[in-house]
Amino acid sequence: MTTLVYLIPVALFLGALGLSGFLWALRSGQYEDLDGAAERILIDSDDGAENTTRSKCPRSKRRGSGCPIVVRAKIRRVRMQAESIMTKPVITTDANATIAEAVELMLSNKVSCLPVTNSDGTLVGIVSKSDFLRREELGTQRVRPRWLELDLGPGTTANDYVRSNGRIIHEVMTTHVISAPPGASIADIVDLMMQHRINNVPIVDRERVVGIITRTDLLLVLIRAMSKQGTTPPDDDLIRKAILAEVQPQTWSGGDLIDVRVSNGVVELKGTIVDERQRKAAIVAAEKVAGVGQVKDGLLLSTDPFSVSVS
Repeated sequence: MTTLVYLIPVALFLGALGLSGFLWALRSGQYEDLDGAAERILIDSDDGAENTTRSKCPRSKRRGSGCPIVVRAKIRRVRMQAESIMTKPVITTDANATIAEAVELMLSNKVSCLPVTNSDGTLVGIVSKSDFLRREELGTQRVRPRWLELDLGPGTTANDYVRSNGRIIHEVMTTHVISAPPGASIADIVDLMMQHRINNVPIVDRERVVGIITRTDLLLVLIRAMSKQGTTPPDDDLIRKAILAEVQPQTWSGGDLIDVRVSNGVVELKGTIVDERQRKAAIVAAEKVAGVGQVKDGLLLSTDPFSVSVS
């Protein structure tokens, strides 16, 4: 009994220590995409060579025939950097320019934002179309209830007034600019856009603006990447193996619960799912494989997750 008095607190302490370590790992991104797979946008086939690998499966089955052997096309992944897709030269404005001049510059060049630079090209701020929406001239200035203005204090209301009535760029520009270096990956750029809810990322080298990446630039990369895939349709057997190689490692697929049959480029999905969202994911996985002409949905929805099977 005396031993338990000491062991129980020790066990509780070790358990709390382990939980703290696990939570720290989650917060610090220890389980994120460590191999950089999310950064690989363009995938180019080499000379058609193939390599054989085993799909993910329980360790107990790896030595036997329980794990399917899948054939993956040998591919060359290109990690694109910001400098390879950025728009340059960049149309900028001066901090002492008027808002009217900046708006005319945006409209004439069909751009949605303007980095603000000094005479030597140093980035000091940025303005976008959204900075000109809350304007007194338009009758769209921010109006808050009197009690809320008193609660927020004179600083906030004074700032609102300046942004609605300012005439010079430095009065309304955003000074905390989210930027990236030329060597940043596309994944880095997308993360910045999503995290900070912005549409444009200036590319800065030694504090000088050398380019800018917009969401339009990313869409252009996407359409080029999609057009490069699947120019030479493989045969039905390769299509089936490629689809299985895409589906089976996914956590939503249930491993080998989804089967694939292919005839003349027409894919039929067979098996059982427990959630309707799996159906859409399986169809998308099949559609992305080169050579697929049509996908027929033969998946059955089961309400009993313990009775699923491949038909």
